[in-house]
Parts: sequence; C-alpha cells; structure tokens
Amino acid sequence: MKFFIALFVGTFISLSFKAEAQNDSLECERLKFLAGEALVVDDYKRVVSNILKIEKSCGLDQEYGHLLLGTLQTVINKEPMDSERRNQYIDTILSAWERQENEGLYSKVDDLNRATHLMQSSSPDYEKADFFFQRGIKREGVQTHQTYLVYAYYATYVIHNSAEGDKKSKFKRRMLSDYLTYSDLLDSLSSDFTQETLDTYFSYVFQSCEEILPEVAICIKALPQDTTEAIHTIQQLIKFLETQNCMQSEEYANLVDKWLALAPNSLEAIARTDPFSNNTTIEKLDLIMTKTDNPELKANCQYQITYVQYKAGQYRAAYKSGLACTGEYKSKGLLIAAQSVAATANSCGNSTFDRKCNYIYAAQLAEHAGQDGKAGQYRAKGPAIDCSSENGSKPIQLRCWGVTLNLCPE
Repeated sequence: MKFFIALFVGTFISLSFKAEAQNDSLECERLKFLAGEALVVDDYKRVVSNILKIEKSCGLDQEYGHLLLGTLQTVINKEPMDSERRNQYIDTILSAWERQENEGLYSKVDDLNRATHLMQSSSPDYEKADFFFQRGIKREGVQTHQTYLVYAYYATYVIHNSAEGDKKSKFKRRMLSDYLTYSDLLDSLSSDFTQETLDTYFSYVFQSCEEILPEVAICIKALPQDTTEAIHTIQQLIKFLETQNCMQSEEYANLVDKWLALAPNSLEAIARTDPFSNNTTIEKLDLIMTKTDNPELKANCQYQITYVQYKAGQYRAAYKSGLACTGEYKSKGLLIAAQSVAATANSCGNSTFDRKCNYIYAAQLAEHAGQDGKAGQYRAKGPAIDCSSENGSKPIQLRCWGVTLNLCPE
C-alpha cells in the first residue's frame, strides 16, 4: 500500500511540474505577444514593461535583450516625462546593461552610450563612465561623435577635481593627453564649437604656460618608440604649445629638435626652428624653393612660409602667401588667408560697416577652404545685410585687400 501511495505522489508531482512548465511557456509566449503588439502601435513604455516581465519569467536572449535596450533608449530620448521619471528609465537601462554583461550578451558598441547614461543617472558614476568612454573612443576613432568627446572630457575634468594626491596628478596629465587626443579627432570634423568647449574645461585646470610646460616635459620623456607615432605626438604637442602661446620655452625648442632628429628634411620642422627669427626661417624655405623642381616640395614650402608669417602676426604677408598656395596646401593656405583678414578686420575700413565687411570676406575665403564652421563664425561677426535693398546688393571695395566684395553673391 505504501508503495502505491509513493507512486501516486511521484506521478502527481511529475505531472504538476510538467503543467507548471507548460504554463510558464504559455506565459512567456503571451508576454512576447503583448510586447509585439505594443511595438506595432509604438507604445514603447508598454514594450519595456513586457520585456522586463519576459526577462524575469523566462530569462533573456540576445534578441529581446537588444530590443529592450533599443526601446529604453527610445523612451529616454523621445517620450515626454519629468526628470525624475527619466532618471528611473536611465537607471533601468544601466541595470539592463549590467545584467547583459554578466550573461555574456553585452556589446561593446554600446560603450559610449552607456558611459553617457552613467553620467546622467540619478547617481552619476564618472569613473565607470570614464572607463567606457576610453574604450569606446579607442574603438570608434575618427567616427566618434563630437558630443561623446565633450562628455568624455567633462568626466576627466570632474574626476580630476575630486581627486587628491597621486590620483590628481595622474588625471591632470589625462587632462592634457585627452585634450590632445580629442582635439586631433576634432580636426577631421571642423567643429569649432566643440573645440571651444574642450578649451574651456582645459583652461579651468591649466591657466598659464608655467602650469602646462611641466606636463609637456613628462610627455616628451614618454614619446613612443615608433618613429611615425613619435612624430605625430611631437606635432600634437607643438601645435598645442602654439595655440597656448608657449613657444618661447625650452620644451618647444626640445620638441622641434626631436622632430628634426627623426625627420631632418621636414619643412614643417624647419619652419619652427626659430619661431622668433622669422626672416631666417623664411630665407631657408625660399632657398629650398629655388633649388627644387619638385612641385609638391615647392607647394609645401609656400605653405610653410604662409604659416610662419601668420604665426609672426605678419597678416598682410600671410594673406598674400596663403592665396598663392597650391596643390594639397591650397585649402590650408585659403584658411590662413581668411584668418589673416579676420585678425585685422577692426583696423581695416573707414566705418564700422566697412570693418565688419571684412568678416564677410573672411567667411567667403573660409568657405572656399572647406571650413564651413569657421565661415559661420565670421559671418556672425559681419554686418546685417538686406539683400533686397539697393545698399545690400551694392559691391563693397575692401581697399586693405584690393578686392571688390559682393555682400549678396548670386
């Protein structure tokens, strides 16, 4: 009798498990159906709710994991809600990334997005965000959207501000190295606004050459062993010191010397051998131009002369030299010509209107150089023009530059 009772109980338990499993399977299918129905009518909040239930009841596969992240992102970016509710959704997507990472379902494609949300969450984690920013930017390279560069640099800045001792020193160096890396990436985007934002955060930490140069000296000691990489780093540092007006320094001269040691025939390096004896440098470049029949070398020399003149504040000469640039240096020469016109705008013209017209000319030159961002900045400084009026359509003589300017080009 006991045997039959035990057999009955075992059979009952087995059937119960089977029924429960069948019910779970039906519930999973029901939740998936509801999620699909909500997706059809763009009810993204309901989609999120149902997928979270699927995850809890049935586990989560890669397909529904990606759907959850995409739907949460849509809700965060597009659904109207107050900041508290939005923070809850941000915390939800961060938790989802954590779970997917633990399950081996996480995709590094999400690194930059994840880092941004880590900064936007109800409890921002800047150090964790920094990890994902660094990995994501390294992965994306020049394809990195400029918004992520701003967020990433701000994260570095916040960590530096809250750090102490060796950690603060480490992130002070990061403020320089990240600035150079992100500025390098921005060169291909022609984004002046984003560069200005980076400049602002940088200036909060480094306010003089005296603060900058010790960090540059550390970078010089740690130059890459590979020649190509070392030259690129040197070029970055030299460009940086020039923008910060720190050329009259031992570090600047050291960088130029190292550049020439690695590339003795580099015209860019020769042009910087003595930034405060510009006539000597130009004489060297002129001599190279007269001795070569190579058109590419001549074009390079012409551009380097333009560059030296501009850096020396010889704007009229730089303008003329810039317009004379050819080949692959034509656009760069036109940009320096535009910058020269803008630099002297306030001293060229008999009236405020005439002086502001210089910015319109600078904008036109920048546009020809393919620098639409710069052109927009210059136009914003130009005069208000009504092209429908007689005065608006009337050509303007810019005597400083010997050109006739059409304010309203056809």
